[in-house]
Amino acid sequence: MDLYILRHGKAALHVADPVQDAARPLTRAGAKEMQSIARWIAARGIAFDLVVTSPLPRARETAEIVARACGIEDRLVEWIELAQGHDPGTVVAKLQDECEREACPSTVMIVGHEPGLSILISHIVAGHNEAGIVLKKGGVARIRDVAISPAVRGELTWLLTPGMMRGG
Repeated sequence: MDLYILRHGKAALHVADPVQDAARPLTRAGAKEMQSIARWIAARGIAFDLVVTSPLPRARETAEIVARACGIEDRLVEWIELAQGHDPGTVVAKLQDECEREACPSTVMIVGHEPGLSILISHIVAGHNEAGIVLKKGGVARIRDVAISPAVRGELTWLLTPGMMRGG
């Protein structure tokens, strides 16, 4: 399986109240930047079998923009496991469930939040949670040949900032 891990775009300012913070949407500039990134992704002709997103609005909006650009809105699902504060092991377990439930998807995009996404990338490619990886807002990582069993592993082939995807 190939995993593409995308951090949500720029969102409204962080607020102290966790309920209000969870409800933050993308800003206009964040949505515009994500549309550009989505076009860049679509131009690569990547055929996602599944797009999974955190249920929080800023991630959901980001995932919807990408799914629309790629013409795969019907392949978009929410996983509570991608909301902020979840352990990478729960996301890996969810991927395992997906493979056991049906044919294992060959190409999956995951959309969520920091620090969970960088920890997930570290967990998969380094076998621990502290590889020093930081995924910027709107950034994309590609991990190829991800295996879930007997141990999770994969090869990091991209770690792109939004600026690297601009205009091309």
